Amino acid sequence: MDPLVQYKNEVSADYGPSEMVADQPTLARIIGSLGAALTIFGGLAMALNLSGRVASVGSGWAAFAIAIGISGLLFHAAFDYEVQFRRAYMLFGYMLLLMGSICFLLPLFGKPGLFGLGCLAFIMALLFIMAFLRHETDAMIAGMAKAALGFVGSISAVVGITGCLIGPENLRSSPFLPEFFVAGLFGMLFLASYLGSRGMSDDFTYKVARLALWGGLLLLIYALLRSALPPFLYSFGYIKVRPAEFLIPGGFLLMVLGTLYFVTAALVSSDSKLAVLTQRELGSMFFSPIAYFVLLGFVVAGWFGYVDFINRLSVSRNNIEPIVRNYVIDLVPVLAIIFIVPAITMRLLSEEQRSGTIEVLLTAPVDEYTIVLSKFFAGFVMYLVVWSPFGLYLLALPLSGAPAFDYRPLISFFVGLCVTGAAFISMGLFFSSLSKNQIISGVLTFAGMLGLFIVAIIRERIFGQNPASPWYQVLMHISYLDVWNTTLEGKLVPKFLLFHASSAVFWLFLTTKVLESRKWK
Repeated sequence: MDPLVQYKNEVSADYGPSEMVADQPTLARIIGSLGAALTIFGGLAMALNLSGRVASVGSGWAAFAIAIGISGLLFHAAFDYEVQFRRAYMLFGYMLLLMGSICFLLPLFGKPGLFGLGCLAFIMALLFIMAFLRHETDAMIAGMAKAALGFVGSISAVVGITGCLIGPENLRSSPFLPEFFVAGLFGMLFLASYLGSRGMSDDFTYKVARLALWGGLLLLIYALLRSALPPFLYSFGYIKVRPAEFLIPGGFLLMVLGTLYFVTAALVSSDSKLAVLTQRELGSMFFSPIAYFVLLGFVVAGWFGYVDFINRLSVSRNNIEPIVRNYVIDLVPVLAIIFIVPAITMRLLSEEQRSGTIEVLLTAPVDEYTIVLSKFFAGFVMYLVVWSPFGLYLLALPLSGAPAFDYRPLISFFVGLCVTGAAFISMGLFFSSLSKNQIISGVLTFAGMLGLFIVAIIRERIFGQNPASPWYQVLMHISYLDVWNTTLEGKLVPKFLLFHASSAVFWLFLTTKVLESRKWK
C-alpha cells in the first residue's frame, strides 16, 4: 500500500470526520445577557423602593429598566434553542404564572390587591411559555406546558365571564370591573395559545375550540338582547317599570368578550384559507427580529411619554378628568405611531414581491381578497401588541405617587384606537403592494401618516377658533387625534368613526386591485 494512502486512512480512523456544529445565536445571547442584567438591576431597585428604603434609582427608572430587560429576555427566548436556556425560560414562565395568581387572589383574603402587577406577570408568563414551546422537542414537557396554558385559560374565562354576568347593572360602580373583564381577556389569550400550540389534531382540542366559539356567540347574542329588548318592551308599554341601564358598561363589555372569543376560536380552529394564511402571517411576524425591535422602540417612546406625563401631574394642581388624555394625546406617542406604522406594514407585501413568493400566493387556490385580509389582520394584531407597553406604564402610576384616575374612558378609547389603527394598517398595506422595495413602501406610509398628523394640526391651529366653518367639520372627521380625544372623554361618536372605518375598506379594496393587476402583466 502506498504510504501516503495508509497515513490518510490512519488519520481518518483516529480522528473521524468533522462534527457539524449549528450556528450559535450570538446576537440573541448578547441581548439576553443585557436584558437579564437590566431586569435584575431594576427588580432590586423596585424592591428597595417598595420596602420604603432610600434608593438612588427611583421607581420610574426601575420600571423602565425592567421593561427593557424583559424585552431583551423575550428576544433571547424567541431565538435561542439550547436546552438549558429554553428550560430556564419555561421555569421563569411558571414562576410568573404563580406570581400573577397570588396577586389576583390577595383581595379574597382581605389583603391589598396588586392587580396591575398580576396582569403584567400573566402577560410575561404567556410570552415566555410560548417562546419555550417553539423550541421544545420533549413531548411530555411540552404537553405539561400546554396543559398549564389550557388550565389557566379555562379558569380565567369562567371567572371573567361569570363575574360580568352576575350583575352588569352594578358594574359601573363595582371596584371589581377591571378584574372580571381582564380575567375574561386573559382566558381568551391563554385558550387561544393552548389551541394554537396543540393544533386541531385531536377531538378534545377541536371540542374546546368549538365550545369557546359557541360560548362567545351565545354571550354576544345575550348581551345584544339584554341591552336592546327591555328598553324596546318598555317603550311599547309591555314593561311598566323603566329597566336599568345594561348596555353601558356591562352589556358592552359582554359584547366585547363574546366577539373576541368567537373570532379567536374561529381563527384558531378553522381550516379556512383566510384563517390558515393569517396564522402563517402572524407566525412569520412574531418570529422575526423586526417585531421585537419595533416593540422595543415603542417601549422606549412610551417611557419618555410616561416620564413627561408624571412630571406634569406633579406640577399641576388642577388635574381634570380624563387625566389619561394628557398621557395618550401627547407629542411622544403621536410621533411614535407615525414611525411605528411604516415599520409594521412596509414588509407585508413588499417582501413577498422581493423574494418572489407573491407569485406562489397568486397561483395558489386563494383569491386576492384572502391574501390581503390575512396580511391586514396580522399587521393589525401587531399594531395592538405594540400599544400594550404604552398602556402597561399606567400600572406604575400608584408607585409614582400620582393621583388616581378614571380608567373607564380607556375602554372607549380602545374602540377608537382599533378603528383608526385599521385605517393606518390598511393604508400601509396598500403602499406595501406598490413596490418590492421595503424602504420605498415605508417612506410612502410615513408620508401618509405625516399627512394625517398635519391635518389634525391644521384643524386645531387654523380652524380651531371657528367651529362653524365647514372645513372645521370636514377636518375633524379626518383627524385621528380628534377621534382619540373624543373617545377618551367616554364618547363613541359614529360619524367620527365612520370615516376611518370606510377608509380602511377603501385602502383594502385598492390593495386587492393592485394584486389583481399583476395577473395582467
